[in-house]
Amino acid sequence: MIGQNSESRQEQNAEEGFQNPVSSSLKENISSVKKIFEACDDIVYHYTEFNNRPGCLIYLSEMVHNQTMVDIETGLSSFADTGDSKQSVSAFIRKRFSYSNLKEMNTIQSAADQILTGNTALFVERN
Repeated sequence: MIGQNSESRQEQNAEEGFQNPVSSSLKENISSVKKIFEACDDIVYHYTEFNNRPGCLIYLSEMVHNQTMVDIETGLSSFADTGDSKQSVSAFIRKRFSYSNLKEMNTIQSAADQILTGNTALFVERN
């Protein structure tokens, strides 16, 4: 998909199912992201835990500073779940990270698009 314009890449990805909603399965999400970026060797998959659940931070190695990743890991490790709601996780992330461009993505393609713009995607296994 390298070299394709954004519109034709999005059309191809939609045909392959990447417009599907983000899954509750970390493994399915990672597999879908890897299909999108199969020809890219500068995508980093950093496996971690968030609230005792497996997670993965995905980013372009050339566009994210190492200190930023340390800050994200440190911030995520300080999460103490007060309930099992998606809203409490989102509220924690918004409170802990003051980044103005913090967004919650609903499809694999929208997450991939954010990674391509230099943002970091966080996928967490949900029950």
